[in-house]
Amino acid sequence: MKISDLKFYDAGSAIRVSPKQSYQNDFDEILDMGFSNAPNVFSDVQYEVTYGERDFTTATAIRVDAIFEPSTGQNKGDDFKRFIFPTTFPTPYIGQMFIWKNNYWLGINSDNYQSLGKSLGCRRCNNTLRWKDDYGNTITEPCVMM
Repeated sequence: MKISDLKFYDAGSAIRVSPKQSYQNDFDEILDMGFSNAPNVFSDVQYEVTYGERDFTTATAIRVDAIFEPSTGQNKGDDFKRFIFPTTFPTPYIGQMFIWKNNYWLGINSDNYQSLGKSLGCRRCNNTLRWKDDYGNTITEPCVMM
């Protein structure tokens, strides 16, 4: 007799998940529950879909938290925020621009490869870079001066 002859040998394979996938599913559910009852969830945050294209679309929900300096525990100030995204949000990237509270925000630090959740450290673009191209057109770009 072979294993393939056993009628119900793989009957549970459709519903069986690995421990890693089970943990990921539980984490995603807990994360998404945090968006339904947290006070720092905003639905007016616009994000850039394609890098450099300025094609902004509004997100349904993004959590915005303060950023603290790990070595001292001090708040880095209002120019730095951590944007935390629900599981349905596309993977954010460094350099991605956001519009929130009448300011541009630029993604400067990502932890997408270090944690299960998706978040992006952002800095307010409180400067504007201006230059003229070869045709005399003035080009402006929100930027961060380090």
